[in-house]
Amino acid sequence: MKPTKISTLVLWCLGSLVVCGGLSRIAVSAGITVPTTPWLTGAVILTFALYLVLSGLPIRARLHGTKKEPIDALAAARLVRMVKASSLGGAVLAGLYGSQLVLALAMWSIEAQRAKGLWGAATALCAIVLVIAALVVEKWCTLPPDEFGGEDAELEGAA
Repeated sequence: MKPTKISTLVLWCLGSLVVCGGLSRIAVSAGITVPTTPWLTGAVILTFALYLVLSGLPIRARLHGTKKEPIDALAAARLVRMVKASSLGGAVLAGLYGSQLVLALAMWSIEAQRAKGLWGAATALCAIVLVIAALVVEKWCTLPPDEFGGEDAELEGAA
């Protein structure tokens, strides 16, 4: 599996922002009220980011030589896939909740819209923290080059 590119994450985030912002704008013009983001959403996203980091610490310790216990290859492969999915999912969520801020900016003078925009911005920031955590753990799971001069291998290729 190839490392996640920042440009890919930015494109997913912008695509999500455009699509969700457009759908929200259509809903508002049709008279449908866009709900406020619950505070629990950001807390769940941050909890998942913490889970990713805590799951990646044993692998990091093993690869840096501070831990001598063997790594379960299947668990490591699952972590690498979960980290990849989390970075892409976090980028989409950042665009989704960022679109709430963009929608609220048009009606910023209304207190309720300002609150929606601020909650959307806070949740988008939580999603960006998830993306950063996923990228850090992905970097931790990258094996050094082998002695035969091969390219970097992901942990899932290790036995």
